[in-house]
Amino acid sequence: GTIGSTSDTDAISISSGGITTFSQNVDISGKELILDADGDTSITADTDDQVDVKIAGTNKFSVDANGIRLGPKAGSSTSHNVPYKITVGPYNWSQSNDEISEITMGASSTGSDDGEIKFYTAQNVDSGGTLTEGMRIDSAGKVGIGGIAPTSALDITGANNEASSINLKNTAPDPDSHWQITPSYASDTLQFRSANNSYASRLEVNAGGGITVLGGNVVIGTTGHGIDFSQSQTPASG
Repeated sequence: GTIGSTSDTDAISISSGGITTFSQNVDISGKELILDADGDTSITADTDDQVDVKIAGTNKFSVDANGIRLGPKAGSSTSHNVPYKITVGPYNWSQSNDEISEITMGASSTGSDDGEIKFYTAQNVDSGGTLTEGMRIDSAGKVGIGGIAPTSALDITGANNEASSINLKNTAPDPDSHWQITPSYASDTLQFRSANNSYASRLEVNAGGGITVLGGNVVIGTTGHGIDFSQSQTPASG
């Protein structure tokens, strides 16, 4: 059989040997191009200069002059409660078809008109690892790291020192100036660690407000011209 074009020349020829395309355009006059047997997967190109892709009876994404839109352009609040996902499957793992990373976008909760973006990753997918939320951005632009809803501009939550720390590194000097700020799991203290010294804690602030300096001195002012609380208890001159 053939599918005709706007001219008298066949645009597509379908035979037992397969499908052959020719140099003509296919004009479906703004109607749906059905892609499956039960009629719920289709492509529609309307007069609004937009191409809609419908899967399982629902518009999943559209393409127009402004780019790509996930989900329906307009609809009920129920349709907007559905999160839309960009998912990446594992590469070259023979034992698993599970996702290895994913970005989910949509309403923050059922019935909400606030949007959010969530980022998921998986470890050891081939051994049964599953997606875990690593970061989210809420409607106010707050960022939560560690699978939490953020309550401040940046929230970081982790189950150990490594997962809950912030690393600061300046590569201009040699060696690098490398520090880590950690809410310690061993005690309710905020630690400032020297990464160049096996992450040894150099200054700690405890929950009661006390400050402890470890392995060094406290100098107020310029060294030699202020007050130097050294280990020898000897004040500086000047």
